[in-house]
Amino acid sequence: MNKTNMERESHIVCIGASAGGLEAIERFFKSMPSDTGLAFVVVQHLSPDHKSMMVDILSKWTDMEVHQIREGMKVQGDTIFLIPPSKSLKLFNGKFVLAEKQPQKGLSLPIDIFMTSLAEDVGPKAIGVVLSGTGSDGTNGLRAIKDQLGLTIAQDEYSAAFDGMPRSAMASGAVDLVLTPEMMPEKILSYIQHPLGQQRTIATGVPQTSLSRIFSVIRENHKVDFSLYKPTTVLRRIERRIQICQCENVDAYYRYLLDHKSETELLYNELLIGVTSFFRDEDVFKSLRNKVIPEIIERLPESQSEIRIWCAACSSGEEAYSLTILFLEAIKDSGRDLRLKVFATDIDQKAVVRASQGEYPEGISQDVPEALLSKYFHHDEKGYKVSGALREPIVFAQHNLIKDPPFTNIDFVSCRNLLIYFLAPLQKRAMQTFNFSLVTGGTLLLGNSESIGEEIDLFEPGKNSLKIFQSRGIRRLAEPILSMQKSDEGSRLADRGHYAALTDSHDLSYSRMLEKYLDAVTSSFVDFAVLFNPSLEIIHTSGDTGVFLRYPSGRAKNDLAKMIHKSLSIPLTTSIHRLKKESHGRITTDVQVQSQGGLETIRMTTQLIEGKGGVGQIFCMWLQRQENPEHADTEIAAYDPNHAMLQRIADLEQSLMLNQETLQATVEELETSNEELQATNEELLASNEELQSTNEELQSVNEELFTVNAEYQEKIQDLTESNNDLDNFIHSMDVAVIYLDEHLDIRRFTDQARQMFNIRDSDIDRPFSELANKLRNIDIMSVINESNQYHRTTKVNVGCEEGNQYLLKVSPYNIAPGIYSGVVISMMSKSSLLGFEVLCA
Repeated sequence: MNKTNMERESHIVCIGASAGGLEAIERFFKSMPSDTGLAFVVVQHLSPDHKSMMVDILSKWTDMEVHQIREGMKVQGDTIFLIPPSKSLKLFNGKFVLAEKQPQKGLSLPIDIFMTSLAEDVGPKAIGVVLSGTGSDGTNGLRAIKDQLGLTIAQDEYSAAFDGMPRSAMASGAVDLVLTPEMMPEKILSYIQHPLGQQRTIATGVPQTSLSRIFSVIRENHKVDFSLYKPTTVLRRIERRIQICQCENVDAYYRYLLDHKSETELLYNELLIGVTSFFRDEDVFKSLRNKVIPEIIERLPESQSEIRIWCAACSSGEEAYSLTILFLEAIKDSGRDLRLKVFATDIDQKAVVRASQGEYPEGISQDVPEALLSKYFHHDEKGYKVSGALREPIVFAQHNLIKDPPFTNIDFVSCRNLLIYFLAPLQKRAMQTFNFSLVTGGTLLLGNSESIGEEIDLFEPGKNSLKIFQSRGIRRLAEPILSMQKSDEGSRLADRGHYAALTDSHDLSYSRMLEKYLDAVTSSFVDFAVLFNPSLEIIHTSGDTGVFLRYPSGRAKNDLAKMIHKSLSIPLTTSIHRLKKESHGRITTDVQVQSQGGLETIRMTTQLIEGKGGVGQIFCMWLQRQENPEHADTEIAAYDPNHAMLQRIADLEQSLMLNQETLQATVEELETSNEELQATNEELLASNEELQSTNEELQSVNEELFTVNAEYQEKIQDLTESNNDLDNFIHSMDVAVIYLDEHLDIRRFTDQARQMFNIRDSDIDRPFSELANKLRNIDIMSVINESNQYHRTTKVNVGCEEGNQYLLKVSPYNIAPGIYSGVVISMMSKSSLLGFEVLCA
């Protein structure tokens, strides 16, 4: 690859690390080939006062070029780029943009900042890796990369020295792969080398049958049909999963889905597209805060005490909390005593659970204004948690916008950036649902790329360029939505009136057996029979339906209690209540029914049938005319409505009394506990505020110190190796050497000097002048003092008491150009010196 001009299509890998990350970075690059064509950007938490040694350290682990980033530097392949200390980093049009850190805006989150800009700049060519570290930096960055269909990886928590950052990323649902650092290079290379990874556009010509089979697997497991989502949007995400799973094509991926149940869950989450953040789109929220919401409150009648809003497709809750903050602030500014009720819904149950918990990473400090952050959030070691005042008005619930009933009497609906993924039929259904929910004049907020489509008669456009509409108050029934991939079996059962539990079942043999049995009974023994579920929805009927069943006027409903003869309705519901309570058996009673021929007695038998073969509980009811009621079985009691009603009232009163007594006792206990907890809570809140501010400072300092310490450990290891090399060199030369400090105290010596000067290990830090020596005819201290004072090297031939001759050399100890600190004394015997000269000759 040409390193001077990297193609825009090349992948860029951002590696984010903090405390404990140096070891993980080493393991990563030792396993990564140096000729992949990839560009690597390493973003760490660095101390602003520390000169980083990462360039030297990384150069030992890889043959790739390593550079500390400078302003305007271009991205190059087969190169590692390092963030400089005290800087924040972004990428724009393939060039690095540096800026000074601004700590007054909250905690420093350099990984989030760069990954977000990387996702915006290169889209699906971005690869994000989060390694060891504390806190949650990198979580929002990985979400941004995944939203743009890039690849996201987190270090396995068991291999990380500090698992805070990897854990936070995994908890957000933004991580595609969890691996050890050694395994990451292989997965990254296989991902980018996959044929789909080389395409500039999505594949075309994928058979509809292949997609339908994948959709059917998801619908079977999650009851959501993606066949009416825009094909390009869905296919991009399916192709991304194909790349990650290393499948050859769509058909191979379908087989992979069948063999790996966990992949179905991953694909389902991928297709839900949960892109969100606090106060996303500044212009929209500025208009809401300054104009739209105050006007909504102003239009409310004085008699209205509650304002109701619905945040549809709320994902992990950021949008819902943002809107709630604006409404709470506006209600306070208006001076009115209004209750706020917020319905925040999403089809993804896991997202709803995360939203209801209200826990978010530290990166939200970049999106939420500081005043609102301190007012509506509490900071802890995990990040930020919403306050009770912000959480209380919101009701989070799983809700299918297309299938489930809508909320009513809503003043404001927000549904941003969901309709862009729907085909026209789903968009139309959503608009009709919102119209039904909104009061006349209610406000609808859509995304910047969305519109009301064909339903222009239902909504009045706003006066500005933002996608804000008002309901005209025209009520219209929502049209049914037909799936593009309805199975023949499902259609047949739906036409026969089967309820959903049966149409979704794989094994219909049990229900068919019941139907055949019912038909046989009615043809021989009874006049009418019906199968129905616990919700009183009719499954199958047999016999004379015209006499006992009637369709009421109005909107069609599959409700047996409303369709059966009115004289049989109350006995039926009473029998069902008893059967549910007893969970077994049958109930038979005689009921007087007014017919065209006069008053006749009908024997009604109701029985609970336990479900089998994938079918839930089923009720069965038989009706049989009694020709001679005076000879009827005396053990079967005639139905007495008054007696049944009185018995039911007595049961309810007894149950109510027990519940009231239990509730009263519980309330008294809670009041006592609450008083104690309130006093304790006030003390803890005061202590917690002090600890939070201290903890934030300590956490930031700790991460920086850990990074500096890791670099120093690496440097110490290098120095230790150099010192060992020097020791071995000195000992191999057979030279007596003594090192003296600036005070002429002994600092270090070799074994050869022990005999000449009678030095022991305990003489370290002892003045050299106190030692006796075996040299003759020389004042060695004079030579040493002269060398130390004038920084000159002196060489003298000397003898010793044994008669051996030595070359004595006294040199100043140089620590820097022109700077000295002490003296080095070396002695080599003349015989060794002559031998060395002969060897060299």
